[in-house]
Amino acid sequence: MNEPTDSSSNDQSTAAIFGAKPVISRLAIASVAAGAVGVLGACVGGGVIGFLAILCGTMALERVRKAPLQLQGRAFAWTGISLGSIAVILTLLLAWLQGSMQTRWSSQLDAGLRTTFAAVDAAGAKAAIDDWMAVSGSTLSEAQIFEFAQEVSKRYGAFQSFEELARDTNASWTGSNHLHVTAAFEFAKGRGLGSLDFRLVPSPSDLVPTVRLERLTIVDPTNGDLSLPRKELNTNEGEPATKGVAP
Repeated sequence: MNEPTDSSSNDQSTAAIFGAKPVISRLAIASVAAGAVGVLGACVGGGVIGFLAILCGTMALERVRKAPLQLQGRAFAWTGISLGSIAVILTLLLAWLQGSMQTRWSSQLDAGLRTTFAAVDAAGAKAAIDDWMAVSGSTLSEAQIFEFAQEVSKRYGAFQSFEELARDTNASWTGSNHLHVTAAFEFAKGRGLGSLDFRLVPSPSDLVPTVRLERLTIVDPTNGDLSLPRKELNTNEGEPATKGVAP
């Protein structure tokens, strides 16, 4: 930017004699603007713009210091530096929170799946209901979970682990976000593909949302898909038979 930087004493003396009014540093103004944008966009990486605000503000302070009779805007520069610092801190904090929540949701998914597939009795089904936050009015029931777990165990053996392959998020203005996860399930008798549909809902005892299962599906073109809650089985008649769980 074309601002006075290291002006000679003669230039400043001339400005003082003729009463030239110092102008506000454009770098200082840019610092404030970038800082404000950085704070507003902290959730989408505004920390990068915040860093630029800090840089512009620092450069503006240095130029004002070297040419005080021609440039002003120290307050603007400090405001931009402050806003930029806030943007950087917010961005780092939000990134940390997002990572922590993702880890927690993955842990909840793993725990919910394990208790669901291990629901060999009423107590196990009740534990699965609790893990999935299935409150009154939910389409899940202990009987459905028990029946599902028995059929899964009969076909594929004990559940071992799952791997998330893809995730689609459908955000809601009400804060109840729907997620669809494509996953691979590892069982004692092999590996199968399937999906989970769940919502992130407010927790009654925590600030971090928790997962609530809406549907769990294991794809099995040979014997018919398994779904929780139960739905009509898909037999895929007329298509080549392909096992949902590989031996």
